[in-house]
Amino acid sequence: MNKKILVIGATGKLGEPVARQLLKDGFKVKVFSRNVNKAKEQLDDRFEYVRGDVSDSATINTALEDCWGIHFSLRGGFTTEELNRVEYQGLVNTINAAKKNDVRRFVFLSIAVDLEKARWFPMADVKLKSENALMNSGIPYTIFSATSFYENFPQMIRSGKASTIGKQPNLWRFVSADDFAKMVSKSFQLDQAANKKFYVLGPEALTIKEGLSKYLKIVHPEIKKVSSVSIGMIAFIGTVTFNRELKYLAELMRFFEREKEYGDSKETDELLGAARTTIEQWAKNQIDNSGLN
Repeated sequence: MNKKILVIGATGKLGEPVARQLLKDGFKVKVFSRNVNKAKEQLDDRFEYVRGDVSDSATINTALEDCWGIHFSLRGGFTTEELNRVEYQGLVNTINAAKKNDVRRFVFLSIAVDLEKARWFPMADVKLKSENALMNSGIPYTIFSATSFYENFPQMIRSGKASTIGKQPNLWRFVSADDFAKMVSKSFQLDQAANKKFYVLGPEALTIKEGLSKYLKIVHPEIKKVSSVSIGMIAFIGTVTFNRELKYLAELMRFFEREKEYGDSKETDELLGAARTTIEQWAKNQIDNSGLN
């Protein structure tokens, strides 16, 4: 396959599986990174690398000169200003460069909530603005609105203890990054996936605590209890310690507590393949891949 895809965000926990799946499926993959040496250490020599920043239009334009498609998956930061500058304006810069280089498919990762209703949260507002900018760009696009990922569970363990933040009563049909990566790769292969928004939902609806408990039983059976920390406490600690990440985390968990999963994955499942990996299967794969079994 001669099609080359520029992956923006290839060193992220969701971008890396996409880059690897594209390569596996026969695409040429160019990794766009601010730190090429670090990216090479994380990935391998099968990828092409280009140094650049989404805030620098010239570097994006150069990177896209020989690319057929783009996969854009960036986390914008911890403040409204950072989210708008990195993710939204970065997307706009990439769209403008894509037009100049006649890019034939632009894939963007969004989130499966009612974005109009959730605009009170800066991340949701940026996602909505980004979706609209892409849909109005004239470039053939594919937007993936994904629910939460299994890959978030390991981050809920610190110093041998597992905890959630807030009450978190809502159900989420978690998906694995590998299942998502297969959908992305398939979308680049199908003309029918152009100018579509696909919802990515997993096989089983669980609360965050239920999902974490299932993960612990397999990967960390020594941890018998999942504790809960209040959102207010995390916000307070973030404020008094001037920790922007903690303050953002508190608002993020308030978002997940307030907003509900949204969308229907029927079209996604039929055209691109369903996300079938369960939390138990994913957890067992983590053990297998770590060599701890």
